[in-house]
Amino acid sequence: MLPATRGIMQVELITAGAESSDLIRTVRVVVFDHASRQPVPDINELHVVDPANQGATVFKINLEVSRNADKMVVAIVNEPASLSGELSQLTHPDGLEDIAFRFAEFFNSTHTQLLSDKSLPMTGVKRGVVVSDAKNSAVNAKKISMTLERAVARVDLYLKKETDLNGIAVRLATTSSIKLQN
Repeated sequence: MLPATRGIMQVELITAGAESSDLIRTVRVVVFDHASRQPVPDINELHVVDPANQGATVFKINLEVSRNADKMVVAIVNEPASLSGELSQLTHPDGLEDIAFRFAEFFNSTHTQLLSDKSLPMTGVKRGVVVSDAKNSAVNAKKISMTLERAVARVDLYLKKETDLNGIAVRLATTSSIKLQN
């Protein structure tokens, strides 16, 4: 039996638009209470996906959360190991805006192939979630659905070599950041 201040939320994550190579290896779910006023963290959990299920396009995770009428749920899928420490210490949603994913962590040295043990990060956000006292078991859990989007984009760029470039330089960004949008 759950304490009177806790409830159950079932988060359904949908990887719409993901390619077949986009395996889901990890899912971090961060839930904030009082999200529209002064967000405070409720839970921050990292779930490792069983290898047999990594190719699925829909995942459901049951979470024990505090009862609150103003929750925000954030999902970060395939977080790089270099960011796990930072993400596990997250105390405010604004901290997500400052996180940068480095392409070098996911691609080979020539940036032509995704590393075999890596998958591109995806994120999702759901605001205005209400978990009430009636949501006290997996049967009657608060159900929310969230579509994940890639946090980084792969762009194939083909350059034609010209003999007379007159000192033109091309600079490509090597990082991407998360923007919290519904």
